[in-house]
Amino acid sequence: MTPEALNTFVKAVPFRPFRITLVNGTTYDIRHPEMLLLTRRDAFLSVRDNPDGEFADRVIAIGLSVVASATQLDTPAPAQPQDSAA
Repeated sequence: MTPEALNTFVKAVPFRPFRITLVNGTTYDIRHPEMLLLTRRDAFLSVRDNPDGEFADRVIAIGLSVVASATQLDTPAPAQPQDSAA
């Protein structure tokens, strides 16, 4: 994924949480724009081990070449077909 494409999620107004999916299936939920720092080739994700903690406990470096997709977390699930025989 390009840094520009991922940056559209980070800079969205209003910000909407999103999920990054890597080519190996690993996912990371980005709940605040401050959680992600982008460079031309990498994304740096701050991770809190304690969700109530004020500070990040660690940083994960992710090569943008292994980011398969980014999707909004609050996107509604596709509608299921209704059974008209009921």
